[in-house]
Amino acid sequence: MAPHRSWVQAEDDILVDVLTELALDGKWKSDTGFKSGYLKVIEQKLAEKLPNSGLSTTNIDSRIKTLKKHSMAINEMLSFGSGFEWDYVNNKLVSEKNLFDEWAKFEIELPYEPCSVNSSHPSIKGVYGKVFPHLDALVEIFAEDRANGKGAASLAEELEEIDKKEAQERENETKQETEQETEREQSNQSGSVDEANNSNDKGRRRKRVRSSSLDVGSGESSGDSNGLNLMANSFSKFVSGTLSHFEAIRSTLSQESDTNKQLFEELQKIDGLTDDDVIDVASIILDSSTKTKMFFGMEEGKRAHYVKNRILK
Repeated sequence: MAPHRSWVQAEDDILVDVLTELALDGKWKSDTGFKSGYLKVIEQKLAEKLPNSGLSTTNIDSRIKTLKKHSMAINEMLSFGSGFEWDYVNNKLVSEKNLFDEWAKFEIELPYEPCSVNSSHPSIKGVYGKVFPHLDALVEIFAEDRANGKGAASLAEELEEIDKKEAQERENETKQETEQETEREQSNQSGSVDEANNSNDKGRRRKRVRSSSLDVGSGESSGDSNGLNLMANSFSKFVSGTLSHFEAIRSTLSQESDTNKQLFEELQKIDGLTDDDVIDVASIILDSSTKTKMFFGMEEGKRAHYVKNRILK
């Protein structure tokens, strides 16, 4: 099992963009969710966009589960709660802390559930005060799943299942780390015994060092020299891979900057929009890769209708 991995924002951005791409492709997503094999496709696409990132299907699956449970929890609160708003500028849930805490414990009756459900859940508590820039895109990706069978169970049940899987993964990781630590301790103990058994031979071994293993000019053994060369080569490869990874992230951020600039230019062409309207619309569109693709993918003459009737309605 791959160890737990922290994701940076640029990696999340690309992951959500790839998820959106697959969600719009009937080959990889049906009404009830993504089809078998989609994680491998995502892994390949991320490897192309983020070379040397080392993201495995296990890392990707874990991150998707986290993004899904947080987006569904926030959407539930905004849809059925009272006193909750979404800050489209800072991409945060806005509410009084006491209201949030009450919601985390409160039983509500949802329109698609046969009875009230208890919303108390660790995943809901984890979203307070957190920046979550891809809410709209993730809701569009996963909301349909819940409406077509896969999400027919309550949100609480769905999130509980995700948390159980994550808890099991963490337990397995802890077990694996414990086993590795035990192996290291046993190895160290074995090494200590060997050192004690061989201590009487140190003098003789030193006297019998072969002249062929010495570099007369430098005074270093060839074994030490080879070891240093190996370390240098390994470090060089690590630095090269890291630089390639950051260069890919830099390139992605540069493309996003170009998109932002182009969006503002296109919005300013629409008659009747104030400066505040342009800023609000840009914030909402850029918050969702799906909306961004939709805006630039439609004919220029339809953009005004889309902005005024769908974004600013």
